[in-house]
Amino acid sequence: MEFVTRKKIQEAKTTVGEPFFVKAWDAAVNFKKWNGKQRATLLSKVMSIKSASDIASEENVKVSSESLPDLFEVMTEIVILSICDENGNMLYDGEIPEDIAEVECIDAETLQILFEEAAKRNGLYEKNLVEEIKN
Repeated sequence: MEFVTRKKIQEAKTTVGEPFFVKAWDAAVNFKKWNGKQRATLLSKVMSIKSASDIASEENVKVSSESLPDLFEVMTEIVILSICDENGNMLYDGEIPEDIAEVECIDAETLQILFEEAAKRNGLYEKNLVEEIKN
């Protein structure tokens, strides 16, 4: 049996899942797996939008209307940190205002679909989130 080495871990590419077809674009995108720090940061942001006790006691995550701008910002960030080409190269950079603005201008339905798929693939979707908070 071979044991992992630090070098092997460092050389491993971030996992890119199965391509996801986006009907509005008539094309597929890939979603990159987040690293631990990215996931923790995004989980913290989602939790700040909706308190843990409220989420844990409900079947679905519900957000007040006052929180919608914050939710939109997190959705945009999740899409930016997730969609990549077939080689795992990110399509957008969350540090570049023009890239952020471009993602914010994706039609609402497509942005929602991308957000949901990215969240599912990274364990941050409603049912996963509720289970994680309960534990």
